[in-house]
Amino acid sequence: MSIATTIDAVTLLRGKGHRRPHVDRALCGGLRAWLNDEYFALFGNDTITRISRSPWTLTHGQGPSSTLSLARSALVMALCTQRLLGATITHPMDDALSVLESDVTQTPLTYEIHNLEPERFSLLAAEVAAHDEVLAQQLRSVPGAWLPRFHLRTSLALHGEQVSLTAMTDVMFGPPPKEIASVALLDITTTTHDDHITNELRIRALLETLRSGVQPFAVASLSSATGSLALLEVQEADLVEGVHLCVAGIKAALHG
Repeated sequence: MSIATTIDAVTLLRGKGHRRPHVDRALCGGLRAWLNDEYFALFGNDTITRISRSPWTLTHGQGPSSTLSLARSALVMALCTQRLLGATITHPMDDALSVLESDVTQTPLTYEIHNLEPERFSLLAAEVAAHDEVLAQQLRSVPGAWLPRFHLRTSLALHGEQVSLTAMTDVMFGPPPKEIASVALLDITTTTHDDHITNELRIRALLETLRSGVQPFAVASLSSATGSLALLEVQEADLVEGVHLCVAGIKAALHG
């Protein structure tokens, strides 16, 4: 995996077509069966316990998020979507809020934002503007032929639905695969990358493989705090390591 700063993160993510792996549709079934076998061994006779984990919680553990951090993430992601679609951003906070206000599922969060104390609102607006400066350098408008999709939720039930692995994909590029892997995933984080980022990307790659039946050719995370792009060109070994990580994470949750 490489970590780099680039003026065009999207082009770096898509890479060169000749480096993309051939589709192996049997791989997905093998990975799913392996996970189910591992979870059967972990749970034993316990048929009651239910555990749900995401790439973040599998690699970092549970951690509460403040209203400000949730708001910042949602506002920055709104700006990311607009920039990838070619919109002009004139006032980051107002433009991002307009996007959230048009989404009824974000009504509770927009209510919290509008009811912040003036100083906290100004602080949030300044942070959003700073993150948008990074997005302006790192992102560009993408052609419709790349089929960009936003805010895609994956939920996989394993071991008789006792284990749920979930993920939110901020951006997905590429048409459905035929002979060659053709899909890339991009996550936007408003925090700095840490030592867990490679494993988090491996789990994201595994969950997409299990969801679609075909591995993505690349998974990346762009930090709007620093401008760094963590890029994983997915290999079979990464998916195997993803299985180990998912097993270890659920084991830790099950046994403490």
